[in-house]
Amino acid sequence: MNREIEVRNLAVDISEDDVKKLLAVVGRVLMIEMVPMQRSVKARVTLSVSDEATEAMRKLDHSRFLGRTIRVVPAKKTRQSAIS
Repeated sequence: MNREIEVRNLAVDISEDDVKKLLAVVGRVLMIEMVPMQRSVKARVTLSVSDEATEAMRKLDHSRFLGRTIRVVPAKKTRQSAIS
């Protein structure tokens, strides 16, 4: 299992600190990348160990946070550019 998760359907005015507070119940956040969507924000989060990512998905998926039902799913792998 990967240490990276995506937290989807976050409020548009959410901060990185809000995301850190949300995930503090499951582990230590190493990195957050906020991605604005059309009507929400998606956060790509790296946790310190993969067990924390699994726990975040188990505990927080479909929960309510700041008035919205959020999704917590495994992060999709990003494409790395080919080196020639």
